[in-house]
Amino acid sequence: MFRAADVLLLNKLDLFPYVQFDVERCVGYARQINPGIEVLTISVTTGENLEGWYDWLRQQIKAV
Repeated sequence: MFRAADVLLLNKLDLFPYVQFDVERCVGYARQINPGIEVLTISVTTGENLEGWYDWLRQQIKAV
C-alpha cells in the first residue's frame, strides 16, 4: 500500500496526545518503503491542516 501511495494521510491529529501512536515511527516506516511519499496530518474534527489536504487534492486534479 505505501509503495504505491503518493500521500499518507494521518487523521485524528487532535487525538495524538492521548493515544500511544508514534507518528514519526509510522512516517519512518512508510518512507523506508516509499521515500517520496508525502505525509499530511489532519483532524477532520477540528479542521486542523485540512487546507493542506485540499491543496494536495487540487494539485492532483490539475495534474490530470
